[in-house]
Amino acid sequence: MGFHASEHGFHGLVHFLCPFLGGDAVARKKWQQKVKKRGKMKTKVIHAFLWILVCMVLGITCYQCRDLRGYVILSGSMEPVIPTGSVAVVDSSKRDVRPGNIATFERHGDLVTHRILSKTEEGYQTKGDANTDPDSGTIPAENIRGTYLFCIPYSGLRIHVG
Repeated sequence: MGFHASEHGFHGLVHFLCPFLGGDAVARKKWQQKVKKRGKMKTKVIHAFLWILVCMVLGITCYQCRDLRGYVILSGSMEPVIPTGSVAVVDSSKRDVRPGNIATFERHGDLVTHRILSKTEEGYQTKGDANTDPDSGTIPAENIRGTYLFCIPYSGLRIHVG
């Protein structure tokens, strides 16, 4: 909707400015519809951009979280750090554990999440925080499933029971 004074003269200028000056109702209505269409288009472009941004963020987050595993804690051996019924989130890409780390490992066919006390030539000595004595035997390095990151308290009760 460009305006060139040489083509339209004074009457064309008045007709062009009518919507802005409160003149011709039909012209004003057409102008408002054009502005409304432009506004809707801008809104659609902004929404599309935001959806693309959200999808990119979710994709990156999922890619970075691909090595995270959740395990339901069934006993109180790690309380109060990990309450019974919580989901322990473990990074399965981090299997190099040190004394003081909490790790999930396989022992006699079961998965256990306990603290690493020490490393010996035979493997790792472990203990649950709430237990008085260390676990019997050692855990070979190949049995380590990952390093504990955090827990979601009591969320595993519904998963395990329900």
